[in-house]
Amino acid sequence: MKTTVLFITFSISNLFSFPDAIVSTNELISQDYSILDLQMADIDSNGTIDIIAVAQIKNEINEKRCLLLYTGTDNYYLKKVENSNAIHLSDEDGMLGDPFRGIKITNGSIVLSFYGGSYWRWALSFQFRFKEDNWYLIRYDLNNLSSVNSEGFEESYDFLSKKMKRIDTDKNKKRKEIWRSLENKKLVSISDFDIYNKGKYLK
Repeated sequence: MKTTVLFITFSISNLFSFPDAIVSTNELISQDYSILDLQMADIDSNGTIDIIAVAQIKNEINEKRCLLLYTGTDNYYLKKVENSNAIHLSDEDGMLGDPFRGIKITNGSIVLSFYGGSYWRWALSFQFRFKEDNWYLIRYDLNNLSSVNSEGFEESYDFLSKKMKRIDTDKNKKRKEIWRSLENKKLVSISDFDIYNKGKYLK
């Protein structure tokens, strides 16, 4: 008798199984998931309220997190984004606790913010805006500053104008500003955004 052994593998992202459509945000709350942040606003400028949230599997401190986006209709919300590579984990910060600082809706744009470090304090923000049929990364800001003096740098990437500005500051508060053009021509959608490979967007 021949015995066949099957090895089944799956990615961590498959641990998330949110419904394709919901009637209320209560349907995102379950025994399996914690909602770390949830915002509601019209983020595609069609006159209906949409949902953007970050979820994490309960009782898993360093488990993958999932960015969710549901667009509103007259009667329900449709899932448009389920991205498990968009949010830093709870221990990816240095000494300052969970680096995820929440979701903000600013002038119709989605902003994801992070903060961490120890001697050097870093802050990241990613801004996405709806365009045609999706939400695209239009701006990235990075601050990397000393916690004991004025030394550090700030970088701002504008993916619409294809420009980057960097400001270096030394211990004597002397500032140097640098501008350069970005080579990447294609905007990155929020569905494809990968916070762990953000360097590829910054060329």
